[in-house]
Amino acid sequence: MGSCDGKFYALDKHSGRVAWSHDVRAEGSSGAFKTAPLIRQGLVIAGTANQCSEKGSDYVYAFDRQTGKVHWKQVASADSDAFTVVLGEDPNAPVVFGTREGEWLSINADSGAVIWRYRATSRGMNCESRTSIVSDGVTVCLLAHDGSIHCLDGKSGRELWKQRPDSTITTDVLMYKDVLYFGTADSRITGLNPANGEKLVRLRTPYTPSGGIVESYPDIKDEFLFVYATVGNSSTGAALTLSDEFESVVWSRTSAEHWTSRKPELWKGVLVAGNCQGDLVGYRIRDGEPQWHAHVDGCVDGLAHDDSTLYISVREGAVYAY
Repeated sequence: MGSCDGKFYALDKHSGRVAWSHDVRAEGSSGAFKTAPLIRQGLVIAGTANQCSEKGSDYVYAFDRQTGKVHWKQVASADSDAFTVVLGEDPNAPVVFGTREGEWLSINADSGAVIWRYRATSRGMNCESRTSIVSDGVTVCLLAHDGSIHCLDGKSGRELWKQRPDSTITTDVLMYKDVLYFGTADSRITGLNPANGEKLVRLRTPYTPSGGIVESYPDIKDEFLFVYATVGNSSTGAALTLSDEFESVVWSRTSAEHWTSRKPELWKGVLVAGNCQGDLVGYRIRDGEPQWHAHVDGCVDGLAHDDSTLYISVREGAVYAY
C-alpha cells in the first residue's frame, strides 16, 4: 500500500510487520501514493502525485514484489484510479495509466519503456475530478479529467471514439461482459459498446451511484453488481446491488453517512462498507440484511481481503486486519 507522506509499504499479512518500504522523499520528491497499486508478474506498480496546486516531478514505480527494490521508474504524475493491463492473458502485456496532465501512457511492464502516449484533455484541467481506466484485453476505455469517455485500440493507442455524456459521470468506468458501464448524476447506469460508443443499457437507480462498481466474485452463486450511492444533496449514503448486466436494482440500503471506502468489498458472503466515522457494516449479499457492525478509529478509506482476513485502511494512517 502507499501513503500520502510518500512512503510505499509491503506488510506481512499475518503480523502487520513491514516486509519492505520505499520513501520517495529520499529522492527529493514530495509526491504521495494515491493510486491503487497493480501486481504484475513479479512487480508491484504504483504511482505518485503532488497536490493539485503543486508542481513537481512524480513517478510511476515498479518495485520488486519480494524485496522492494526499484526495478524501474517512469516520470509521470499518476492520476488514474487504477492501472490497467492490455491483453491481460499475455505475460508481456503493457500497463496503461493516466496522468494529472491529461495524458495516458502505455508502458512495457518489464522495462518501463513507453509504447504509446495519448492526449485525452488539454493541460490545466481540474486534477481533482474523477478519472479511471479499464480494458477488455483489446480496447482501453478511460474517463478523462473533463468528464469525457475515450476508447482506444490497446496495441496502438489509436482513438476509436470519444463522447461526453449529457449528465456528469459519478462512478469509475467498468468493463463487464463486453460492455462499458458507468453511473451518472441523473441516477442512471449507462452501458456502451466499447467498439463504437453505441448505447446498449440505460438503467434508472433510486439514488445517484458513486465510486467504484464491483462485480461478483466467482464463489458467489448469483451474478450481481455492487455500487455505492448518494441520496439527493443530503449526507445520506446508500449501497446498491444490481442484477446481472444491469437489468434491475435487486436491493438498496441507506445509511446516515456517505460511505468513504473507495468501493464496496465482497467478503464471506457480505458486502462491506465503511464511512468517515469509522463505522463498518456487512450487508448480506443476497438481500442486503445487515449481518454485523464494527468500528475502527479513523475515516475508512480502503478495504481489501483474502480468504481469512479483512484489511481496512484509514486516512489517519493506520491499517487494521480483522
